[in-house]
Amino acid sequence: EIIPPREPSEDGEEEQEISEIVDSKVDWRRRTPLLYLVCWLGYEGTSQETEWLLDDKLDHAREAVSDFHETNPDKPGPLSKLPEQFPSRFKK
Repeated sequence: EIIPPREPSEDGEEEQEISEIVDSKVDWRRRTPLLYLVCWLGYEGTSQETEWLLDDKLDHAREAVSDFHETNPDKPGPLSKLPEQFPSRFKK
């Protein structure tokens, strides 16, 4: 299996391009409970093609998050909408 190299970003961390976001879910055990299933560009057909990422790790991909929710309005998220989607979790 050939994995393309990851490009270092300006701050020296590895960064790769998201092809698309294909799903979202909520894991209430986490501080940031919203996760997205991302497809990585250049990893098609490999074991590393998809990965669940926390919402706060996708600041560089807000357009992809918006596109996902436009076409999947019944999926959890975006983060700002969780209180109305899961009101029992956000009781005052």
